[in-house]
Formats: sequence, structure tokens, C-alpha cells
Amino acid sequence: MSEVSVTNLLPLFTNEIVAKFSDHTKPKSYGRSMFKEVVTATKLSSIMSQRGINTVASDVPRGTRGDFMTWDKSSQIQTLPPYYDVPFSLSEMDSYDYLRVAGVKSKIAFGAFIDEYSQKLESTMDTIERRYEIQCWQALDTGIVTLASGQNISFGRKAESKVTLTGADLWSANGVDPWAIFKTAGIFLTETGKCTDGVFNVTMGRDAFEYYSTNPKVVDRAKQVQWGLETLKPVTRDSIGKLYHGYASIGQWRFNFFSYADFYENSDGSVKTPYMNPKKIIVTPENPSNVLTYTAVPGLISMGAPKAQKYTVLNKVDMMNETEITVVKSAGIAQLVAVDQVFTAQVLA
Repeated sequence: MSEVSVTNLLPLFTNEIVAKFSDHTKPKSYGRSMFKEVVTATKLSSIMSQRGINTVASDVPRGTRGDFMTWDKSSQIQTLPPYYDVPFSLSEMDSYDYLRVAGVKSKIAFGAFIDEYSQKLESTMDTIERRYEIQCWQALDTGIVTLASGQNISFGRKAESKVTLTGADLWSANGVDPWAIFKTAGIFLTETGKCTDGVFNVTMGRDAFEYYSTNPKVVDRAKQVQWGLETLKPVTRDSIGKLYHGYASIGQWRFNFFSYADFYENSDGSVKTPYMNPKKIIVTPENPSNVLTYTAVPGLISMGAPKAQKYTVLNKVDMMNETEITVVKSAGIAQLVAVDQVFTAQVLA
């Protein structure tokens, strides 16, 4: 471990940092806004669903009994959520060495340590938050959450809920009407997904929205598009990352229009990957039934019973190597509950 001379301590007493800049940004929350957070102290997470058919009762002659009602048995999907364990070193922080020399009684040194530690802790948690945001968009896009281990968690979405446009139907084709696919989505979500409120949110990827916003038929219908943040659900309105583009009545449904172009980076910042496929649109109910479940992280008996919390933060000391680390742990999974209440379309080749 490095030693700190008195000369290196002088800036603590002779200089004050009055402003800071960092290109670190908080992960956006729009994808996670479509998943209700559930925190549990169990190791596994399960969702239960029951499919049925909306039948009509038949009349029978008086004195006789009609057919007994029957229901399909509920199906239960049990999932072991992926586990995230992200450590960072306290003893490598600049303020850690200053605090060793100046002592915890030094308000300046202790304040500097708390400030740097808080930033490092928040930044570490943000790496996991981005992973959960990726999970949400994978579930909404394909219905399959892909893990770093190569394993996949599939929620079994129907093929009809994942459409790829071709030829004259592509949004890049001359004379195409982008609103046509919204009617297809409305029919699927209403008839197959059993959505009843008739209000849907449309999220367009970066490239999809570019073609949508410049389409002559869409531009010509501009007067039919209305605006009103007060019509949006608070969880959607207050989420960060999306852009709102108004709403319009198409067929018998109302669609709220959004675009989303946020991205995440690899470790050295050389590759930027969008959370949402730029060529796709995703249509969901205004109140999705999805959940983002946080379960218990691995631990020892000496640590006590598992706690229901999104994150577990532990400090560990390695006396042999004279290092001190903080470990941030979390085990969560984005889950589609009403699997047929998501519609995805690739609108560009």
C-alpha cells in the first residue's frame, strides 16, 4: 500500500475543489418502468399464469343442467435469477490514504473519503442497474433474457407477437402507412392478450422513429396527434430516457407514441450498444403486468437470515494483502407475467 507524505496532504488544507465534472451518467429507467419491482427474501422467483377462453353461456331447457365450467390448470414458471457480484477497492481510493494519515477526526479527510466512497458505490450499483435495463428490453423484444453464462431464460412468447415486416410493408418503402402495424398490434393485444382498456404505448427505436417521423402520411396526419402529459400513467410519465410524441386514435384504440435511443458502453467505451433494437417498435398496454424481481443473494449462516432487498453491500478486509474492498451483490430477473400482452415488430430491414 502506498504511503502519503505531508506534501501530498497539503492540498487538503490549501486548496478547495469548487466544481466537478464526470461523464458518468445514471442509467435510464424507461425500460424498467414497464416492470413492477418486487423484492423477496427467497432464492427462487416464480410467476403463475392461467390461460383461458372467453366463452359464452348456452341456454338450456328448464329442469336440465348445462355444461360444467372448466378451466385450464395454472402453470408456474420457477426461475433462479442471475447473480451479480461487483467489488471495488477502498484501499486504492485517494481519499483512503489521506484518511489513514490525517485520521478519522479530520473532518476534511473524512468528508473527502465519504464523498469518494459514495460516488464509487453509486457507480458500482449503476453497472448492475444497466444490466437490469438490458434484461427488460430483451424480454420486451424477444421474450428471452440472455445471461453472460450463455444460458437463456425464455418466457415462451407466441410467434404472432413478434412480426418482421417485408417488402412494401417496410417503413422505408414508398407509400407505406406506418399506422397499419399499430392496428395489427391492437388486434393481437386485444384478442390474444386479452387487454381490455384499449390504450397502448408504442415505443420506437432510433431508426424506426426517424422513418416514422418523416413519413408523408404521418406528417399529413399531424393534426390528429394530440398532446397531454396528464394522460400518461405516472410511472411512464416520470421514467427517464424516452421522448414523448403525443397520442392518436387508430382504429378502436388509442396509442401513446414514444421513442427510445439510449445506449450502454463496453468496458473501454469503444462500443456503444442501444438498449432497444433501433429497427423495431414495441407495443404494450398502458399498465403492463411485468415484474422485475429481486431475490436473496448467496450468503453464509453467520450472516443471518436472507433479507428482502435489491442490493446487499458488504465490506471485507484482507489482512494478508492489506486491502479493503466493498462488494455490491444483487440477484434479479425481468419477468413477463402476461406473456401475450407484448407486441414487437421489426419495421426496417
